[in-house]
Amino acid sequence: MDNKERSLQLIEALRNGISETGRLIIDIKGGLSECARLLRIEQNADILTLLAGRLSNLSHLNDFIGELRKGIEQLNLQGYNISGTDLSHWDKSIRLFKDMLSALEAKDWITLSDLIQYELDPFLIEGERGLSHLLEALKKYS
Repeated sequence: MDNKERSLQLIEALRNGISETGRLIIDIKGGLSECARLLRIEQNADILTLLAGRLSNLSHLNDFIGELRKGIEQLNLQGYNISGTDLSHWDKSIRLFKDMLSALEAKDWITLSDLIQYELDPFLIEGERGLSHLLEALKKYS
């Protein structure tokens, strides 16, 4: 298999990953919004277990974005011209995730709920928009 074929396979894998990620983002947003609503009412083991699962999904999403960056970088090294600016929005995730972790560690459920509802939800919407733009850019190379 030559470099061109490998590059096309990588492009296809990135496109498939981005498509699946759109569905994951919808699931994460819905699940975390539900957790935020429930945390405002009560905090019990079931809600915290649900929250932990949703936060794990968020961590996997962040890992995928890192792998996506590496794939784009690899393609650009092989002569493609794929902009990574559509992923620049995800750079803000570290601050938001640290704020969420601090609220979680402090058991400040209202602040955590607010961060999910008023910062994470719009953040994910904007991130999903960037992924859609990147998906369109990758379609040019199929």
